[in-house]
Amino acid sequence: MDLNNSYGYSAPKIFANFTFYNSGGNISQSFEYSDAVFELITTGLSISTENYSILDTASVSSSVQNNLNFVKVNGLNVFPQLAWYKITNLTTFFNNRFASYTATRCILLGLRITSVLIIFLIILPVIIKLDSTNSKLLGLYRLIPLSDVVEVQHKCEQFLVNHFEEMQARNRAKQTIDQQIKAQMTTTNLLKAD
Repeated sequence: MDLNNSYGYSAPKIFANFTFYNSGGNISQSFEYSDAVFELITTGLSISTENYSILDTASVSSSVQNNLNFVKVNGLNVFPQLAWYKITNLTTFFNNRFASYTATRCILLGLRITSVLIIFLIILPVIIKLDSTNSKLLGLYRLIPLSDVVEVQHKCEQFLVNHFEEMQARNRAKQTIDQQIKAQMTTTNLLKAD
């Protein structure tokens, strides 16, 4: 089996060479897979473009007969058998290659499942505790009478209104102070200029 190391691992060279036979049954040429397919297609197309009668063998030229024999011998026998052999070698190679990783994959899968279970077992009590704490806290809010809630709401709204008004008053006071300082500076500059 031909091996190829160009990708960092040894893999079978899937379609090494196809040895085709000429019309006399002698070895004619070795082809790569794509060249072999191309040769069969071009030979078949050259046969299909010829004008001849199938029943009248005398009208068929010797080149067409040679092409017919080439396609018959190589396309029906040699090419399919060699292609099947090459594909079988390739699948066997990769099946063997991946079979060696089965134990490693099982170990990694087991580690992943174990880590997920451990994390789940750690997080689950925390979630349960938070849920019970939230339930207790919400239960405390149920004990507060509605009149107290309304009173606190009014106080909060009043605080927000007062705070907003205070902020506006501070901004106005700051603006008036800034205007007074500006006016004093301009009068001082005018007096100095005289």
